[in-house]
Amino acid sequence: MMQQKELRLSNGTVIVIRKPSPEEATEYLDKRAIATESGGQVNALDDGDSEILQCVLSPSKEEMLELLEEYPGLSSDLRDAYKQLGNDGIRVEPSPDLVTEELMEEQKNKRLLGYKIEDQPIVAKKLSRVEVKFFEREISKLKRIPRKMLAMWANTHVVSKYEESYKALCIQHPFLPVLLGMDLYGHAHMTVKETEGK
Repeated sequence: MMQQKELRLSNGTVIVIRKPSPEEATEYLDKRAIATESGGQVNALDDGDSEILQCVLSPSKEEMLELLEEYPGLSSDLRDAYKQLGNDGIRVEPSPDLVTEELMEEQKNKRLLGYKIEDQPIVAKKLSRVEVKFFEREISKLKRIPRKMLAMWANTHVVSKYEESYKALCIQHPFLPVLLGMDLYGHAHMTVKETEGK
């Protein structure tokens, strides 16, 4: 698993960027959501660049800021490298067979979801009605999906016997908490078809 990446620029500069932590990745995703989903009500320079720059090992932050002033399009290349290092494309695949009667009894909870993530089994508790209502109130208030809340759900809803595997996966794939949180939120809904009365 890639821990850092080098970007070689045409002027000879080599940028070394490391893999973000799950907390850093969540902060980045939240900042990007503010920039892209909140109707532009944000400092134009505060769209995730500072979170990425925290992961740049060299050159120095001052040199990076100078480079970004000189070559503003570099932000896009840095974002791409950051997302590759964080493995933002990891698949969170449903695996209902993991939710056994024995596990439901052990957890004293029938509302569980099974997943396979990188061939690792993970089971999480479904979101409650109160959690979903609070989340939707936050979406309405913030005008965006709060990624920090999605990550918090994933981190607190994974069943205890799977916590160690989940934490190890998060270190390898820092975007995982937000992606799993989104899937948990998706499972709080079902398809509804409207029909007109006669």
